[in-house]
Amino acid sequence: MGGTPRQPEPRAHRRNARGQGGLLATEIVAGALAIIDRTGSDAGVTLRSVAREVGIAAPSIYPDFANREAVILAAARYVFDDIGHAVEGAVTGLEDPVERLLAGCEAYVDYGVEHAARYRVLFSRELPGGPSGPAGPTATVGTPTVLLDDRFPPAGGEVFALLVDAIERCADAGRCRGDDPFGTALGVWVALHGMVSLWTSLGGFPWPDQRSFARHLVLAQVGIAVAQQ
Repeated sequence: MGGTPRQPEPRAHRRNARGQGGLLATEIVAGALAIIDRTGSDAGVTLRSVAREVGIAAPSIYPDFANREAVILAAARYVFDDIGHAVEGAVTGLEDPVERLLAGCEAYVDYGVEHAARYRVLFSRELPGGPSGPAGPTATVGTPTVLLDDRFPPAGGEVFALLVDAIERCADAGRCRGDDPFGTALGVWVALHGMVSLWTSLGGFPWPDQRSFARHLVLAQVGIAVAQQ
């Protein structure tokens, strides 16, 4: 399953030692995520609320983040990175390319359903590009064979590249069509995103088993017959 997100518990702030200013930026992002988890959205994330969560004065945020949107952007980048680590953890040790693809997609869905508030923040606004700050992730998620280019979003591009890479591995093994891995990955992502969004919005709907349904969506999009499994 998606498991507990990688987030340190906010604590009463102590002044960071010289040269450790990045630690405060990380705590600020953790504070914003704690508010999002507790309230179910980013509406309650303000510089004052984050400062209270972390135990600092609001002006202390400005050296790392210019405004509220910068804090939320850093939080979104962190969540994308967290999803990437969940996907990588799910496929570790799996050799069969189709099983790797399915396990990674299941991990994506698990994370989105289990951490619905964080997931919604990822797609509640346009996430601009630009370098990551001290609290934002760098391109640390795996080493997919596909090279990132201008087709990939600046926020979350590494996670999407993992999906493209997984489909390329299936195609290289002759398990699915390989004419357009990027386009196929888009179809898979749209299907899984729609699943997560509806699953978390319509909790009373008689949904089928979550993982079985996710596998069905992926197999249909990639063009892998169930009989091959």
